[in-house]
Amino acid sequence: MRALLTFLLLTGTAHAGCNDTLLSFTDWSIKPLDAEAFQITTTFKSNADKPIRMIEARAAYFDALGAMVGSFELNRDASIQPGGTYVETKTWGKYTFERLLVLKHDEVRPFVCVIAVLFDDGTKQAF
Repeated sequence: MRALLTFLLLTGTAHAGCNDTLLSFTDWSIKPLDAEAFQITTTFKSNADKPIRMIEARAAYFDALGAMVGSFELNRDASIQPGGTYVETKTWGKYTFERLLVLKHDEVRPFVCVIAVLFDDGTKQAF
């Protein structure tokens, strides 16, 4: 499964097993906390037509030449309203996303892959 997900993230296109339209990136930022850690804040927008109660998804950042800078799993218990935004802030150590500190914002292409979702009405959808 991880190999498939890595392939999906590297290709950056919609495939079976990945929905790249249900959530979209709206913004991201990174700031150093100290010499050993930094914080990334990412904002997502829901394009779903009903409230999301649980989600299995992975976000990734690619550089302008298509190389993956890094990826992370979204909080599984994220609650997101239709058309609403969800902000996730994570702290990372060295050697994970440090390239984001030197890349220009327009040199980074974020991507989000939704694998499965549970809506508030109890319906599930897997991709």
